[in-house]
Amino acid sequence: MKTKDVLDVNETLEAIVDGLDVNQNDVVLSVVGNGDQPLVLLERAARVIAIDNDPAALRLLNQRIKQLVDDEYFDFVGDQPAISNHYFEARAAYLQQERRLSTIRAKLDRLTIVSGDIFEFVKSNRSFNKVYLSNAITYNGYDEQVFHDRLETVAKSLPREGLIYVADGCDVRWDREHVLEFERSLPSSLAIDFDLSWIARIKDDHWQPNVYRKDLSLVNKLYKKLRFVIPM
Repeated sequence: MKTKDVLDVNETLEAIVDGLDVNQNDVVLSVVGNGDQPLVLLERAARVIAIDNDPAALRLLNQRIKQLVDDEYFDFVGDQPAISNHYFEARAAYLQQERRLSTIRAKLDRLTIVSGDIFEFVKSNRSFNKVYLSNAITYNGYDEQVFHDRLETVAKSLPREGLIYVADGCDVRWDREHVLEFERSLPSSLAIDFDLSWIARIKDDHWQPNVYRKDLSLVNKLYKKLRFVIPM
C-alpha cells in the first residue's frame, strides 16, 4: 500500500500541535488517525503513545515510520493530488519545514504503539498529560450523553491542567449564552480553554476544534464563563 493510495489527514497538523501547546515535558496520548498525528506530536513532546483499534490505521502508521527510517521523505509527504486539496497543501508545507522529519525520525524510540480502544485504555493508564482525540467520540454520530461520558472517562485519567483536543465539527458559538449552555453539558472537571481553542480554530476553521482543560481554577472558570467572546 502506497501512501498516495490512502486518504491524507483532513485536519490541520499545525492546529493539533499548537492547540495542545505541546512541549518537551509532555507525554501525549493520541489516536493514530492516518499516522501523521502521533508523529508530528512526537516532534515536540517527550513521548507519544499512539493507539487505535483499526488495523489499517496501525499498518499505515508503521508504514510511515518505515519511510522515515529509510529516509524516504518524499514518499512520506506523498504526491500532489490531481485536484487541489487545502489539507494536502497545508500538510506538505508543514512536514517539509526544515529538519522537521529528521527530528521526528531521531525521536522514534520515544513512540509507543498500542492496538486497542482509547476509551478503555485510559481507564487503567495515567502516564500522559495531554490527549488528542480528533473525532473519536462522535465518529459514529453525536449523542450528548456519550459525549459527556467519554470526555469524563478521559478527564479522569489526566492530571490537573491536562488537555484534551477534540475535532468533531461541532460549531460551538462563542457568545456568552451558547458557551454557558455548552459548558453545562461538559464533565464538571473540564472547561473550554478558549485561548488554545482559538489558536486551533484559526488554523483549522473547518472542524472547529475545541481544547478542554482539566480543573481550571475557580477564578479562571468564572472569568471564561462570564466574559463575552467574538463568535467564530
